Amino acid sequence: MIEPSELASILDALLEGVQVLGQDYRYLHVNAAAARHGRLTKEALLGRTMQSCYPGIEHTPFFATLRQCMQDRTSCVLENEFRFPDGSRGWFELRIEPVPQGLCVLSIDITAKKQAEEARNRAEQRLAQGERLEAIGKLAAGVAHDFNNMLTVMLSQGELALSQVAGPTRQDVEILMAAARSSAQLTQQLLAYSRRATLAPEVVDLGVILRDLEPMLRRTLESRIELVVETSLPIGKVEVDRVRIEQIVMNLVLNARDAIPDRGRIAISLDHADLLLDDARANPGLRPGPHTVIAVTDTGIGMDAETRRRMFDPYFTTKGKGIGTGLGLATVFGIVRQHQGAIAVNSTVGEGTSFRIYLPCAAEPSTEPSIAPIARQAAPRIHTRRKRGTILVVDDLPEVAELIARILQRDAHRVLLAIGGAQAVEMWRRHHDKIDLLITDLSMPDISGPDLVRRLRAARGDLRVLCTSGNAESHLRHDGRLPADVSLLEKPFSPTELLLRVQDLIAGQKGEREASAGD
Repeated sequence: MIEPSELASILDALLEGVQVLGQDYRYLHVNAAAARHGRLTKEALLGRTMQSCYPGIEHTPFFATLRQCMQDRTSCVLENEFRFPDGSRGWFELRIEPVPQGLCVLSIDITAKKQAEEARNRAEQRLAQGERLEAIGKLAAGVAHDFNNMLTVMLSQGELALSQVAGPTRQDVEILMAAARSSAQLTQQLLAYSRRATLAPEVVDLGVILRDLEPMLRRTLESRIELVVETSLPIGKVEVDRVRIEQIVMNLVLNARDAIPDRGRIAISLDHADLLLDDARANPGLRPGPHTVIAVTDTGIGMDAETRRRMFDPYFTTKGKGIGTGLGLATVFGIVRQHQGAIAVNSTVGEGTSFRIYLPCAAEPSTEPSIAPIARQAAPRIHTRRKRGTILVVDDLPEVAELIARILQRDAHRVLLAIGGAQAVEMWRRHHDKIDLLITDLSMPDISGPDLVRRLRAARGDLRVLCTSGNAESHLRHDGRLPADVSLLEKPFSPTELLLRVQDLIAGQKGEREASAGD
């Protein structure tokens, strides 16, 4: 037989804490390890309630679990973070068992383990941040290189055109416009990679998008490659930017084409997946729930482990010099993450590659934007009876403001020009009763576009507004959302795009005023 004093010595020798609580949560027995875990002596604990020893513990989730086990006479195993009176923390693995006296609680101190896990997580985050910064550095260097090439073309071509006695020819202008379009595409790729491109989401059926895109895809492929597009499976609708989704599919198909050296096959299909919470945790940015999956599979050369590790890095490419830019998959990655989706890749050298794009299903059809702060407006209507108006044009760059003014004046609009928000407020004070439309840049140093809209709308709520921006999401994230009825035109835009949007807004404003006057 073991004497009570011997049993107490044995329990005190254990590394595990042992404590027995009475029905009133009074400490009836505490071994040495349990006292160490609680940072009090056995004498300070025995005979006292848990609430008096650790004030406030009765309001914690741990105590709620204790109470439940005491009432229901049930067992429980859990990990608990304990905050001590001095502010420090300890982590314990606890096993709660009902006993005739009340509850027996066994505890193991896992604080060192948790601290090591937290330190490892911080190190992994710093490493990921370092890799991200390195990728951004490569991206910035590549963009600077490509952009300088385009600027060289535009500046040189402009100077040559001006040096001609007869003036610029049509070919001169076409070369300049082609270089400008290439530059615009480059900035869109950059914004897509950084996940700051403004999206125009709509609830769509991906099957319809793929069927509409199929003829173009076939034209990009050579006869040696078979294209199979399977969209017959009924799939839930998604809320996406149609143009960006088309860009994803096109990039993946072009990559697949380049990965097939001889004859081969590219298959595009749709699938459905219900993602669990664990799936979402394993893929940051992914939400649990129903998802539609776009799968693009090829029979090409496949990728080795090193290529798979770097495939989404900007400017990383396995193609020959002058064949690929290395931005295709980086762009795909940015677009997918901006849509709160994820990409799964399966590739084996010599057997081909499969990309699976997971996009969350739309809960119900909606025209409200849910991905970007503000969506691009639908294509403007072309009015048979053109209306002219007085337009306040605001931009902090004089060359941009003057260009917009020239375009509008050529279409017979009256233009009030303001360089910056402060000048716009003064112009509004003098001419507010004549202004039919405000055109303002979103990002200005003195008064931001959203702030200017709020100020002028406070004076006249029916003012029509067209905002311009080269990176709308970044500005709106800082300055706040714009009202839903404010139109957005992204830079770069053409004179035709500007005039069509202005005509749509002017016609609406004039129509409302005429209707109001008739009343």
